[in-house]
Amino acid sequence: MDADYPGLGVKIARRNTSYAHYALVVIHPFADGNGRVARALASVFTYRSHSAPVLILVDNREEYYQALKDADEGRFQSFVDFVFERSVDAVQLVRDSLRASEESPGEGAARLRRVYRTTGGYGHEEVDNAGYQLFDMLLNEFTKQLEGQNLAELSLSTARIPAHKHRISRETYRYPIADGTRCAQLVFHTKQPAITQLVQYLALEVPKDCALDDDLVVLNVETQQGIEARMKELVPVPTAALRMRVSLAAQAMVGRTLRQLSDLATKALKEKGY
Repeated sequence: MDADYPGLGVKIARRNTSYAHYALVVIHPFADGNGRVARALASVFTYRSHSAPVLILVDNREEYYQALKDADEGRFQSFVDFVFERSVDAVQLVRDSLRASEESPGEGAARLRRVYRTTGGYGHEEVDNAGYQLFDMLLNEFTKQLEGQNLAELSLSTARIPAHKHRISRETYRYPIADGTRCAQLVFHTKQPAITQLVQYLALEVPKDCALDDDLVVLNVETQQGIEARMKELVPVPTAALRMRVSLAAQAMVGRTLRQLSDLATKALKEKGY
């Protein structure tokens, strides 16, 4: 008798499988290994019907022997049912094994890791930290060079503010995410008699999908001028050439800023009649 097992979509030849097994055990043609041969013979039918063996495991041993004993006493249905249940176990195991191979934890973990890695193999936090390093290098160098001019007529105050104060300059770039945002507000004040104020913003932008040669950018928001540095210039440590370029970029920024302040101060004096 064939039987369909609901949900598995297979048909199992219950009686042929159990008969083949029991018949060989009853004949007992070998001095040893009759049970193993009988289970192998029974599996021929299950392989044909659903491509899986009869699965009789160690914890089925007592039930197995009892079913054989029942068959010896003429209660064959007990053994037929036992063999059928073991065949169903095998089908379920194969089905679940296939599902597990399609959705393995290792593959799922690998896919999740890829979400958090860029094309260059960098973590997003690693990209951000490289950007912070570039930002701090430029801001520190700018402040150092400005202070080196010894201008008693000028004062500078700086403050960190959210980067959303300005719009990202490139579509493929983003704000840093690992440690909040990074943007500095620079407020310049000139003293009496030419009182004036100039506000500038420095902002950090990093590539969304950073590769080895992609640029990290620190910009003056108003002028869109600043410095770009490739990721490989910053990781693992800033190169000597980059440090020189940062110094030159800061020099240009200081020069532009002082020229702007000079123009504003001149205008302020004229308004006062100087």
